[in-house]
Amino acid sequence: MPNYDYMCEACDQVWEDFQMISSRDAPCKKPCPHCKKKKVKRTVPSEFPTLKADATLTANKKTGGQWNELMHKMKDYTPDRYHGGLDKASSQTGTRWKG
Repeated sequence: MPNYDYMCEACDQVWEDFQMISSRDAPCKKPCPHCKKKKVKRTVPSEFPTLKADATLTANKKTGGQWNELMHKMKDYTPDRYHGGLDKASSQTGTRWKG
């Protein structure tokens, strides 16, 4: 069952409650457990789970160096005009965002 955050608009108290998705609005119809007024609403959680990613991950780093080997081998089978793009693909640094 998911955890939902509720807030009383009368006393500004916030609390969490485990509810089934089908009954997630049930506490909104009940009075506040703190001040007993019927001004309860479901709110957005104050904390969201975060996802972490390696911002420096490159194709070469992911494949253990095989990416650069593949790009080098492809040069033997492609016209010279494409070699610059292959060189660029094998020299990616993984720093996509610059600030």
